[in-house]
Amino acid sequence: METREVTVTIPANKELKKTNNGFELVKKKITSWYELKPKGYWIDDCSNIVKASKLSPEKVENTNIFAFLAQAKKALAMAQLSQIMQSLNGDWVVNWAKGEQKKFTIEAVKNRLVKYEFNYECYAFLVFKNKELRDYFMSIPEFVQLAKDYFEIND
Repeated sequence: METREVTVTIPANKELKKTNNGFELVKKKITSWYELKPKGYWIDDCSNIVKASKLSPEKVENTNIFAFLAQAKKALAMAQLSQIMQSLNGDWVVNWAKGEQKKFTIEAVKNRLVKYEFNYECYAFLVFKNKELRDYFMSIPEFVQLAKDYFEIND
């Protein structure tokens, strides 16, 4: 049997995979975020959501690029909600390890906001120190819209 030497040039984003019929070029799996050329949306320093295509290619150090618009809205809403909760809850901080501490939360179930009250150690982002504060939060349309943005609920 004659042996031949073959040279193959493999693009940087591909790798050679052995198959039953020989070899095939497949897309290389990333091992770092920095290998990506991110597309999507980012939040600028004025809290505007901007299409990432407006970034110059050398600006890849900007790591707050979300693949989808809804995810960018969620991140912006999360920041605003954390400030609102801190204002309403004051210095109170939920202790997730303490089961006997009552927690008053807002969560999303089947594309709608639902109010919960529990004692166990189950994490939720929108949490209040009492029922009155949680219900007050739900009475403010702007706060409700931010919660919907956070949970990606579309009416």
